[in-house]
Amino acid sequence: MASPVQVNFFVGYPGTLGASYMDYMIADRALIPKASQPFYAEKIAYLPETYQPNDRKRTRLEKRVSREEACLPQDGFVFCCFNNNFKITPQRLEMLAAIFKRVEDSL
Repeated sequence: MASPVQVNFFVGYPGTLGASYMDYMIADRALIPKASQPFYAEKIAYLPETYQPNDRKRTRLEKRVSREEACLPQDGFVFCCFNNNFKITPQRLEMLAAIFKRVEDSL
C-alpha cells in the first residue's frame, strides 16, 4: 500500500513528474522560483537553502588534476556525461556525434 503522502525528491532529475498522485516536490527557490510553481503537478516544499544534500565533512582532493595528468590536450572543449550509460541510446549517440563533429578540437 502506498503512503498517504507522496513526495518527489530526485537529485538526478529535479523536474515535475506530472503525476496527480504525487503530493509534494522538494526544491529550493533557485531550482523552482515561485513564478514557476504553476508548471508543476506537485505542491512545492521549499528547503531553506538548497534542496540537494551535501556532506560538508567530505574530504576534497588536495591537488587539482591537470589536463595533462588526465591525458587530455591543453586546448579544446571536453564533453562529459555523468548519466548512466543506458541513457545513451543509438539515436542519442548519433545526435552527440553530430555535435562533436561540429565542435572543433573537442573530445
